[in-house]
Amino acid sequence: MRFKKEYICLALILILSIILRALVHRDLMFITYDEYIHKFLTVSLANNNFQNIDFSNIKSLIGLSAYSYPPFFHILGALIYKIFKTNYIFYILPVIYGTLSTLIYYLIAKYILKDYKKAALATLLFTTAPNVLYRTSIYIPENLGILLFLICLYFFIKTIKERKIIYSIFFLFFLAIYMVTHRGWLMLIFSIFLIVIPYILEKLNMKKIIIISFFLIPILAVPIILFPSLLKRLPRKEVSLLGYFKWVGLIQLIFGLLGIKKYLYSKDALKRGLALWALAFLLIGSISFRFRDPYSSIPICIIAADYLMYILPQIIEKVKAINIKIKKITILPLILIILLPTTQALATIFTAMTPITIKDKNAFEWIKENTPKNSVFLTWWNLGYFLIGETGRRDLVTWTKVCQGFFGKAPSIYIVNKVYDDMVTMFSSPYKNQVYYLFNKYNVSYVLLDKSIRQYGLVKYGLAIYCPYDTHFKLVYADGNAEIYKYYNNPKLGKFEVKKSRDNKIITYLENFWTGYNFADFNINKYTAYFGYNALILNILKYYNKTKQINYMLKWFSYKQMNNGCFVNYIPPKPSIYVSSKVYYYLKDFKFSGKEKLKSYLINYSKDLVYNISNNKPIDLKVYQIASALPYLYLTNITNKSENEKIVDYIIKNQHFDGSWGDNIFDTIQTAYSLSIYYKYSKDPKVYNSLKKCVSYLKSKLDNNWLFKDRNKRYYSKATYAKMMFIFNTTNTTNNFEHIVDLYNPYEEFSPMCSLLDIYEVYLFTYNNETIALDKINSLLGQKTYKG
Repeated sequence: MRFKKEYICLALILILSIILRALVHRDLMFITYDEYIHKFLTVSLANNNFQNIDFSNIKSLIGLSAYSYPPFFHILGALIYKIFKTNYIFYILPVIYGTLSTLIYYLIAKYILKDYKKAALATLLFTTAPNVLYRTSIYIPENLGILLFLICLYFFIKTIKERKIIYSIFFLFFLAIYMVTHRGWLMLIFSIFLIVIPYILEKLNMKKIIIISFFLIPILAVPIILFPSLLKRLPRKEVSLLGYFKWVGLIQLIFGLLGIKKYLYSKDALKRGLALWALAFLLIGSISFRFRDPYSSIPICIIAADYLMYILPQIIEKVKAINIKIKKITILPLILIILLPTTQALATIFTAMTPITIKDKNAFEWIKENTPKNSVFLTWWNLGYFLIGETGRRDLVTWTKVCQGFFGKAPSIYIVNKVYDDMVTMFSSPYKNQVYYLFNKYNVSYVLLDKSIRQYGLVKYGLAIYCPYDTHFKLVYADGNAEIYKYYNNPKLGKFEVKKSRDNKIITYLENFWTGYNFADFNINKYTAYFGYNALILNILKYYNKTKQINYMLKWFSYKQMNNGCFVNYIPPKPSIYVSSKVYYYLKDFKFSGKEKLKSYLINYSKDLVYNISNNKPIDLKVYQIASALPYLYLTNITNKSENEKIVDYIIKNQHFDGSWGDNIFDTIQTAYSLSIYYKYSKDPKVYNSLKKCVSYLKSKLDNNWLFKDRNKRYYSKATYAKMMFIFNTTNTTNNFEHIVDLYNPYEEFSPMCSLLDIYEVYLFTYNNETIALDKINSLLGQKTYKG
């Protein structure tokens, strides 16, 4: 009967272990960066018939080089992958390894505690301990390593207890496997050393202890001297007290610490050894969490279970002493002991172990289909895990740290740090020649950025600024989250040097923004190619007969145009119907080689847009973005009358009751400005009525001086007032905006170039005369000299 209860109890714990570990990959998605890289290593071995590993380098094979990875975990995974040929094994194997660890732990606990109930409780605490659950649920070498750790520990304990040679042989056999699986075997050796200390002390007097210590300390220093790189790689970061409760477990930590004193004074040397192990790893874990997670939990859970079962009868007796009928409540403490760690484990799974969403999935698919397999990408190290795992392509840092040490000679810490520093330099250095040199040094052929990387200051103020316009980089993929640039060491189109001229004010002014490739404003929060504005500038250059610069810029437009014909905007960039239509409108009279391709893109996109509008399908554009493109599409006859009407109806339909559009006043002004241009040429009465309604809304936002009431809370460019002027004039509404626009001062503008060009465009559409518009702009610039 006892055996039946024991097996039922064990079976329930193993089932719980399976359920908890299966829940970790509930979405069939990895939860750590490491899983992506270890999947890649496994699949690479399987596809190359295990020919990538250097078995002659013993130091790397057993993980004694700083950036080496013992291969057995990946070899075993590759063998299973070759048999089943499915990616599901990367979710199933962690569950199997973790549950086997739970089973072996039960055998260890039962052997030490001599009581299946205590062993069952210890195993429950172990399998639900957050740090154990984390490490034994994911596809990483440490998962299999922990299983081998426990097997070795089991046979070592039986060796010192029963003194049978067979257990020593098993111990050495599994230790050898462990050594080529994960460098956690070093933790095992340290744990064993702590366990045997009480046995040594029992046999020795104080004099012998002092003599042995004298020789032992230098011996313990040998690994530090021989393998200092391993110590340098250990995470050395102080952890908080709450971190202990979070990762060791509330019940496990509290009762484990309470029981340590009992174990330290135990007559059993093994229990004293477990107490030393627990204390040492918890203390060292305050500096390096790798000792705490998960290796401190192995002794702690046994100690906690033993102590809980020791005090549980006392708790139950106190409950029974209460003078009410609570016979069933006497089992409440036991239920709580079971439920609390299980609940914390579940909480850990659904909070700290959430799947990593790969927002760049489409970009990775594009990379697999469109780039050579030996391509090297410049990207940030964390995205490098995804890049390697999803595409097999190389990055700089992650490939050097992980794959190079696995497939070849492990790099030194110096080399890894140097590669990391060079990666940072490539992203952040203002010296372009230095960046080009490093690109060539590492044979980098692509740059991969995404929304998260662009948030880093090192990237935001460096490479990301000039990639959009520099001809060393050609944008080959953009989807609004990820962007990929092809790097060219010797681009066919070089820089164009502009001689400073004093011909007129606007040309002199614009020369301050010339990058050698294009005109780019100083606002780095915008995509610095500025395609729409550069197309407008070409018309100004044409007016002043700047033929050489025009010819260069037309080549630049062709060079930077996407393969599907579009031009991009926003950060991160994505194809923009607004910018593409604006470029086409302003380049329609130039011999631009990409014109037909651009026209084809605009026609197809417009038809798709109208189709989605007509059929109430989702549209990935905001109303102001659609409105912004409308006048350019109309004026170039890209859209026909029916299509224009449907677009206009959609814009008007989305006008709010108060006359506004979108989420803020700038959306409203841009939408109304674009509709005003459209109305000027179409005379569509529906548009006029909509604009009149919008003007009433805009008036409510102005004070008696025609200034925005909230101008002290948000910034309004003079270009914004120019657009307001155009809207009010279009609807024949009296206004006094022009005197505000006349106060234009480049030093007060967030985007001095763009704001001036927006004002210029307003004058172009107002007077339909380029000369008058330019005179107006030169007059504005004459009021204040700007020196870039």
